[in-house]
Amino acid sequence: MEHRDEPVDRMERMERLLEGLLGVMNQQVHNQPPPPPAVVIAQPVAEMSIKDFQKMKPPIFEGGIDPLKADNWILGMEKIFAVAQAQCPEMHKVILATYNFEGEAYRWWLTQQEREPNMTWIRFKEVFYEKYFPETLKDAKVNEFINWKQDPTMSVSEYDRIFTDLSRFAPHMVDTDARRARRFEAGLKDGLREPIKLLRLHTYADILNVALLSEEDRAKSKAKAEGQKRQTTFVPARNQGVGGSFKRQNTGTSGWSQGGSSSSNNGGSRPCPKCGRAHRGQCYRDTGACFRCGQIGHLMKDCPAMTKPNVRTPTITTSSAQSSARID
Repeated sequence: MEHRDEPVDRMERMERLLEGLLGVMNQQVHNQPPPPPAVVIAQPVAEMSIKDFQKMKPPIFEGGIDPLKADNWILGMEKIFAVAQAQCPEMHKVILATYNFEGEAYRWWLTQQEREPNMTWIRFKEVFYEKYFPETLKDAKVNEFINWKQDPTMSVSEYDRIFTDLSRFAPHMVDTDARRARRFEAGLKDGLREPIKLLRLHTYADILNVALLSEEDRAKSKAKAEGQKRQTTFVPARNQGVGGSFKRQNTGTSGWSQGGSSSSNNGGSRPCPKCGRAHRGQCYRDTGACFRCGQIGHLMKDCPAMTKPNVRTPTITTSSAQSSARID
């Protein structure tokens, strides 16, 4: 019996041995470190050429002590560099930017380059601002921003444009939207600032929007008032014969009565006993004067003014019956 069981025991031992070997192999597989990542070799990016740089229309700088002009030139250059970052290493930025120097600025750069070659863009901005935007001018711009107010004749848009330009020189005063809003509101002109303050607006955008709307409403109200004012003047009606009277019309011209006086000044005169009309001075019927030009010595039908169309004559306000009596 023992000899018969020996092959069975041998098979069991072999199975256990194989299971152990498989377990060791599986453990070795799990304990292996992950394969190293594939190394990707980046292709070198060519630096931006002068030709491609000029296609982006960079600003020209000719020099001169003008802080806003100098600062705007730097901003224009950095706008281009932000778009083409990979093609514009630090020192290559200086080469591209100074290519657009002309006149006095280019002569200054030739001297500066000899003193300090291979300049980075950060260092270039330092020496550039020392030359074209010195500290004394920076302090002056800060004071200008502090004292900036909207002129009575200035639009809100113009006030906001200059406010934005000057605020760049005093960033510590507008470092939050709330501080910018309060500074902008305080500089608005009288009559516009007070009602906006009552609204207690919190953001710069809200204050600007309300100021623009208020300015537009005031302009419309002013135009409407001026239009109504132009419609309050008087003109006489055309000669309508006996009983003719003045009519109020929207023309903006004033009428004339006998003697060249304004019709608005005859309201308190009594009717003339000669012609029955209200007028100043002597009556043309009584003096025998011409009813067309007011001169004595001829009748209306013989008036020299009838042959001179460019001569302005007073409008006759007496009745047609009175006129007919003089002509005849």
